[in-house]
Amino acid sequence: MKSPIYILVLTFIFYFCSATIPPQSVTLTDAISKEGKRMHQLNLALLNKMFKDKRESIDTFIKNDYTETYLDEFRSKIPKGTNLDAELSGILKAAMKEINSQRDMMQSALENQRIKLLTKLETDYKAYEEATVNLRRLLESAVKLDEENKRLYSQVSELSGNRIDLNKIENSIDEFIFDAGDVSQRILKLNESIDSIIN
Repeated sequence: MKSPIYILVLTFIFYFCSATIPPQSVTLTDAISKEGKRMHQLNLALLNKMFKDKRESIDTFIKNDYTETYLDEFRSKIPKGTNLDAELSGILKAAMKEINSQRDMMQSALENQRIKLLTKLETDYKAYEEATVNLRRLLESAVKLDEENKRLYSQVSELSGNRIDLNKIENSIDEFIFDAGDVSQRILKLNESIDSIIN
């Protein structure tokens, strides 16, 4: 009779250390992980599209606004008496160099911010992915533990000749814990209940 009692004790330890987790929770975690990956890809695509549009906006700004304003200011600084026909090629070359430099600096600043944001999105996604992998492992372990508990319950019933019904024992213990009556009476009732199950 020692063997069933040891198994009974072990079963209680396993039971009270874990909650019942349905096997579907692992599948749900996989679905959440897959949706997280899809959302991450969507975020990356949206970010890249936004920055592509902004690169085009910079080019439009340089062409339609900045160039005209810059050339007006540049003209106003040309010394009087300068032979524009002779100097036009050099003037345009200098002006275009400055305009292109302005465009390149703006595009470079924009690209730096895009890379910074992409890096942040990737870092956040890796943390999310790691969390879902760990959650899946935890749920798998809990499901395996729950299955092991069921196996032990069955083994206890077999070894005791079906005299020990762990479900009845669990109900008796729950009644003991949650009953609001006198503690002495509750202990006596629990003892009688367990005795009636195992005898």
